[in-house]
Amino acid sequence: MKRIVVIGASPNLARYSFVAVKMLIKAGYEVIPIGVHDGAIEKLSIVHGMPEVGEIDSVSIFLGKDKQKEYESYLLEMNPKRIIINPGAENLNFERKAKRKGIEVKRACTIEMISARRF
Repeated sequence: MKRIVVIGASPNLARYSFVAVKMLIKAGYEVIPIGVHDGAIEKLSIVHGMPEVGEIDSVSIFLGKDKQKEYESYLLEMNPKRIIINPGAENLNFERKAKRKGIEVKRACTIEMISARRF
């Protein structure tokens, strides 16, 4: 089972990160939702800070560029196979750093990728 980290996870049903986490769970992925607000998505509690997550297949980012800064080193040290930059989370500087580390960077919508079975 592939482990996916969602950065910017929200308990707000109207947020795309909420929908993405639900869809990833339904598709059979092990999801680690990381966010700043208390709450849960399905039965998963949203984790705060920068927890130890073990081996990760993908990271899906839903944070805007300004809020990403504090997570950059954490994400690069996580060394996932790929990072998905969702619309509104574009950050060219971070994307370059990840690519230099050999991490695949994909500007795409996680929800669309799952819907099209291209995740």
